[in-house]
Amino acid sequence: NPRVQSEAHLLIAKCHKNLNDLKSAISSCNLAIEIYSKWKEPYLFRSACFQAFHSELQEGGGDPDEVIQQDRESADIVVDPNSQPTSVEEEDESSKMRQLFRKQERKQVVVNTLCEALRRVENGGTIFVEKGTYEI
Repeated sequence: NPRVQSEAHLLIAKCHKNLNDLKSAISSCNLAIEIYSKWKEPYLFRSACFQAFHSELQEGGGDPDEVIQQDRESADIVVDPNSQPTSVEEEDESSKMRQLFRKQERKQVVVNTLCEALRRVENGGTIFVEKGTYEI
């Protein structure tokens, strides 16, 4: 039953929020919504988690350095205006080799602008934006 599965994920989200793990709470809400999108409670709870997360970031100055590094390493695309971008040829070659050997490994792509990252990201991909000021 999708509604029961959604309720279970919402309960998990509430546990994560009580443990002050807001990212996991939001992820659990997303799963609850994905399973049963007609139920409003996961949307409302996710909204409350986003508000709490925003307040935490405003007051605390952001995530700890270890979490930031982990997010950076796990991202598919990194936006950094101060780094050398990954060339399109290098990216295409990496993609061809993955297809040839049917490997799921991916090479992280570095771009200089947020627009370029949005253009290149694949469905479900992750973008990490380095600290700085950006114009779109």
